[in-house]
Amino acid sequence: MGYFMITKISIKKTIIFSSIFLIAAIFTACSFSNQEASENGSVYFVIDENMEHSIRTAIGRAHNGTANARYTSTAISKEDLYIDVSLKGGHEETITVPVKAGETASFENIPAGLSLYAEAKAYFIEGDEKVVFYEGKSPTVTIEGSEIFLPVSLKKNKNPEAWGERIYIHANLDIPQGDRDGSKEKPYDSMMDALTSLIERTTAHAGEEIDYIFIVQGELPGRQRLSKDEVGEFEANSIILKGEDSSAAFTDPEEDYPSLYVNLDTIPLTIKNITFRDNTTDFTLSLSSDVSIGRGVILDGNEDGISIDSSILYLSENIKINNISNNGHGITINGEGAKVVLSGNAKLIGKNDIKTFQEGQTGPFVIVGGILTESAPIASLIPRNYNSGTIMLGAEEGIPLQYEKFTVPPYTESGPVTYWKIDSSGNLKQIFSVRITRTDTLSTVHTGDTLSFAFTNEGNPIPENIRIRAFYWSETFGDWEDQGDQTFSVTWEGDTCNISFNSFAGTQIKIGFYDVDFNPISDDYYFEFQAEN
Repeated sequence: MGYFMITKISIKKTIIFSSIFLIAAIFTACSFSNQEASENGSVYFVIDENMEHSIRTAIGRAHNGTANARYTSTAISKEDLYIDVSLKGGHEETITVPVKAGETASFENIPAGLSLYAEAKAYFIEGDEKVVFYEGKSPTVTIEGSEIFLPVSLKKNKNPEAWGERIYIHANLDIPQGDRDGSKEKPYDSMMDALTSLIERTTAHAGEEIDYIFIVQGELPGRQRLSKDEVGEFEANSIILKGEDSSAAFTDPEEDYPSLYVNLDTIPLTIKNITFRDNTTDFTLSLSSDVSIGRGVILDGNEDGISIDSSILYLSENIKINNISNNGHGITINGEGAKVVLSGNAKLIGKNDIKTFQEGQTGPFVIVGGILTESAPIASLIPRNYNSGTIMLGAEEGIPLQYEKFTVPPYTESGPVTYWKIDSSGNLKQIFSVRITRTDTLSTVHTGDTLSFAFTNEGNPIPENIRIRAFYWSETFGDWEDQGDQTFSVTWEGDTCNISFNSFAGTQIKIGFYDVDFNPISDDYYFEFQAEN
């Protein structure tokens, strides 16, 4: 069995494997004897045949390129599995050893009397990253004269990437189609071939919750598809699409189709280390199932970079959406329930906006899922209709809204240009440069009194053709009623507007200032006051 051993201060440790289906835990038994506190000791971590076999059997069951060899313990070579062993607390040191019988990690010159704890991570190397499948930590103990036990429980990593079954894909290989099995040596040549293979795999393992990982080696041609409609029904807990060594790309320079079309219904898809390039007049990605995209994804489309219908798109980890079209959008939201969730250092800038085409939008279509670490603007949000009060932005429970990191482009389609922002409630609000200030001191206005309003416009001329309307509050209808133009008269003195009333229809009066199309011209465009005839 594998074991820890500490010499000189007579500390012996034994690791006990408990295996129930997969490795359930590793326990390290430690005994200490009385020694002088000034003495130093050495800690050894040793891999024996039982430990190597247990780890390789567990990980081998989950990492294989063929359907029937999924439970083979030799699925990963001896050079691929490692354990990082760390001492923490009074002594900080980490040693890496391969999962191979006879390998030893030696920690030298450990002073007696220290409070220490141990950590361990079992993993394999894939491309340029570690995939950890077991990790654990011991309680803290003080090295002193007594007999104690130090358990280090290695628990299964819940990340599907650690345990998912790997299926490899590569373009233009000189391998006959019938010989391709999805292994690293004989990868498939398209997404659909890989997905089709899941029918046989999931039938053989019916009822199991399996995470599948599609590893893309090199570049794939465009028009890639992940669609259940074309391959039939299959069972899968999740699918991860991942470029090997951060170098994979989908290209479609000639065809007017998405670089990747996804239709997996409720099966979540995660995309990592993939570069998407597109020269088409259609979408770069078309998504209909929940998708998480992270780690350097680049989308470069002439029109819309990503189209989502009724799914949720999660963006994090160095996302860059590079939409180059003046007419398109970085992300388009086309259906009810579709949302974009942003977190971490995800950022969409310039033409890389998020637009909703959803009719009758009733809730936020962009969600802040975590602390946004990039500087503003994170994204430009475009509503279907520019109406003040439209809910644009929301946040998951316990996450600050961070509304100041989002912008809204001006409305320019018809009439004068209007400017907008996201307010502290996540709602759409118009931005005005004109400021109106009431300058009279009347508390109650009587017939013949004059109200005065000063206009400023940040150094620009005051807009011409300002329209003024007066309203009274109707108790009968429970609403504001138009007083009509004949009830007041207006004079201008420079940038000051003077309004005198001839009569009042009620005791609660409101004056509003508008442009020629009766749109408000200021954040505070109306004023209420008490009136008496």
